[in-house]
Amino acid sequence: MSFLPALTFPPKVKPQGSFEPGALPRFTIQSLTKPSVRWAEQCVEGLIHLAGVSAILIIALIFIFLFKEGVNFFKTAPWTYTIGRTVYDAWEEKDLFNMLWQPVGEVPKYSFVPIFLGSFLVAFPATLMAAVFGAG
Repeated sequence: MSFLPALTFPPKVKPQGSFEPGALPRFTIQSLTKPSVRWAEQCVEGLIHLAGVSAILIIALIFIFLFKEGVNFFKTAPWTYTIGRTVYDAWEEKDLFNMLWQPVGEVPKYSFVPIFLGSFLVAFPATLMAAVFGAG
């Protein structure tokens, strides 16, 4: 013989009070385990999973593309071309020193100067903005 009331698991919780317009409803354990709530949860989880897998796939494709283009540089260009090179310009009808990154051009041009300069021009203002918002 026990003096404790019988406990059931999960406890059956019933909403208390009246539901007035604009009042937040109280959820019961049964209402949160309805198939419609679980279905919506599974859809959101599926979308998050799909977004993660697609992000990893896109980054992998970017690395493959960069590696493919980078291999061409090491096969065709000497290391002195990393700063720039002299190329004949038919429009000007003279040789010009170019600092361009055009690996798929008629005459491939490889220069790291535009890559470093572009990276700096993006990273420096971003760092300044992050410092201002982080300190403020």
